[in-house]
Amino acid sequence: MNKKPKTMDDIANSEWLDSVILENYSRVKKTAYYTAIGHGCRSPEQWAEDMTQEVFLRLSALMHKQKLQEHPNITAWLLKTLANVIGSDWQKKSRQEIPVAEVWSIRREPVCSMEITDELFPAGLTAEEREILLLCRCQGLSHEETANRLGISLEASRKRLQRAEAKYRKIVRDSTRFDGIRQSENPILCKGGAENV
Repeated sequence: MNKKPKTMDDIANSEWLDSVILENYSRVKKTAYYTAIGHGCRSPEQWAEDMTQEVFLRLSALMHKQKLQEHPNITAWLLKTLANVIGSDWQKKSRQEIPVAEVWSIRREPVCSMEITDELFPAGLTAEEREILLLCRCQGLSHEETANRLGISLEASRKRLQRAEAKYRKIVRDSTRFDGIRQSENPILCKGGAENV
């Protein structure tokens, strides 16, 4: 049986897909993992792996149809898709019947707080700011859902998100020059120029 030879487009698409997976796999999986921890999932590592695999399967299936190679922010697309995949998974599980004996056997523990590392968000944000950005921007929860999750009012949720976003933008803006290159901690030009080196 003869295989159809790969075209240049096929090779370019394959390379693009590989590079997107390489650059984003870890971030998507961490977001899924922190979501699992936040919801008290029994096997957070395996669940996060399953959700992440589904996201990249969707990317592969939809990249031609939606022209995803031209997407201006593929990471944002992946995180939004992750939120949809997670929502579908939870909706599916909520329809399953659980025997009463199993419900009583579930350990009743408070949901542990999420530990969000600098790899997911830039350094300089508080744990509270990182958590609300994760819930609203990465997982796509509404203000109502976020307020319920955090045990705060709807207005407090909105204000907290606004402050966190403003601080996030400032950190990113301050760490990037006009040409998009990250500044070092002590740029030479701030110390009087090249003659003082």
